[in-house]
Amino acid sequence: MKTVYEIENIYNEFYPKLVRFFTRNPGEEYAEDLTQDVFIRVFLNISSFREESSLSTWIFTIARNLAIDFLRKNNKAEKKLSPLSDEDTGILPYLEDENPWTGKKPYSVQDRIEKQEMKDCYLALVEELPEQYRDAYILKEIEGHSNQEIAGILNISIENAKIRVHRGKAKMNKSIACNCDPYYNEHDELMAVCNA
Repeated sequence: MKTVYEIENIYNEFYPKLVRFFTRNPGEEYAEDLTQDVFIRVFLNISSFREESSLSTWIFTIARNLAIDFLRKNNKAEKKLSPLSDEDTGILPYLEDENPWTGKKPYSVQDRIEKQEMKDCYLALVEELPEQYRDAYILKEIEGHSNQEIAGILNISIENAKIRVHRGKAKMNKSIACNCDPYYNEHDELMAVCNA
């Protein structure tokens, strides 16, 4: 039996990950409610969790099943990308002329707009992947799950998970090469202009 402390730690660890997961699919307006539904199911069934898989795999399997059920019941729900906040992109609006610790120039408004556009383009290209590869790609490249965890979440073999991740990466690389023109900005960071 999990203690209140352990349950609170589970909530704190997985809450932001689940909100991001549901924001991508089915959408931002449903993310909070579906996240709460996952935690209700997790906390009601935590005593039956046998640790045959990792806790992360178990929770994301519940989340994925909820998303599938939700989309089946609500075919009006649109798959759409929500805009990323500065917190999501790691871009902080600086007010100083230069960072006092690094001496680097701050990101200009133009830099931030370009970074946001590049991230939006990247996410749009991810959404265009075929579903079986998209799910595996997101779980691996964005959420950081292992192949074993992906296999558990998607209910496929580890070998199949590796294949889907590999093919998803290959399709993304091809899509990026066809739709993006790379360049380096004044901060010597690789950027891209999206042609899609």
